[in-house]
Amino acid sequence: MSAATTWPLGQVLTPTGPRFVAHAHAYHGFLVQRRYRRLPVPADPFRTAEAPAPVCYEPYLHPFWHPERVSAAGLSLPALEAWARDHPGQAFTHPTYRGLLLRWDHPAPGDAYRVSAYQLPAAVQEADDDWYVNVKARRPAERPPILFFTPTTDWVSGRTRYRLDHDVPAERSTLREAGLQWVPQGEDGAAPGWYTREWAAAQAAAQAARLEGCVAALRQHPLPAPTLLVYEGPGLVRSRQSFATIEQAWAVYQQVPRAAAECTREGAQLYPRLALAWERGAHAPAQLLADQAQPTGLVLHRGPDPTLPYLIPAFAFQRPGQPAAPAYAPSSDGQWVPVPDPALDPAPGLRAG
Repeated sequence: MSAATTWPLGQVLTPTGPRFVAHAHAYHGFLVQRRYRRLPVPADPFRTAEAPAPVCYEPYLHPFWHPERVSAAGLSLPALEAWARDHPGQAFTHPTYRGLLLRWDHPAPGDAYRVSAYQLPAAVQEADDDWYVNVKARRPAERPPILFFTPTTDWVSGRTRYRLDHDVPAERSTLREAGLQWVPQGEDGAAPGWYTREWAAAQAAAQAARLEGCVAALRQHPLPAPTLLVYEGPGLVRSRQSFATIEQAWAVYQQVPRAAAECTREGAQLYPRLALAWERGAHAPAQLLADQAQPTGLVLHRGPDPTLPYLIPAFAFQRPGQPAAPAYAPSSDGQWVPVPDPALDPAPGLRAG
């Protein structure tokens, strides 16, 4: 498995047009996305009144609801969103709610909602970075100019918006008329650029770019892959195994038996060594999170996928006794960024894009 993201860009076809789920995942057939929920402040008898209270978040797999089934059941979509956030994992086994969730590739006959992995438009599937509309290099005549947008998700609220990846030959007023909004540096914690929450606005921007045949397309930045690496010697990787979540990788790392000693009498590290790391691509060095000496002949076994109802366990690198994750989460470009307060941006229901 490569170090690039293994979670595809999900596409939900709806009666009003497509919606998109950044870094979507098929969990036992359900469409889910990794989210974070804020936890109560843990009791700390040693914290002074002047010390700021810690902000803790717990990662979980958030499902997506089928609006027509929710309506037919006489239920409220915003209320179900809030319930899923407050009861992570329980919707997958709930006797009523389970049947209201969106699934991958298995719609009922006549169902207006269909979930699949997003595919580039056929006209641009063979394109690469040299053919962005803002690049001055020659573009093959048979290839249309492409306007790439990147979906970015707030990992607490679930709100997704699309960022224009590059400059285009269009006036700012034209982009605003198409429905895009300029976000300056630092606002909302986002990089400066043109954003929209509606895919129709992105398509309108492509038409406003004053380039014949210009099309809008989506791409998402790869997330770093949590990976276990077996080192035979310094810098010599014998085998590797990537996982969908850091929690799954940490669980396997903890189950592997340790060697009797960590280093020689002279202080040199012993090999083989097992390392837990983020891998960010073939040409980027791995970021080691933990490593330990292992017995000779180590063989990694992934083990079965967690059974329902699977709740992502607490973040692995907290001190004992601390609940869940710190107030940081991976952004769409693989960086760790502060997670906003969910109370400031409530979940809007099924707005995957």
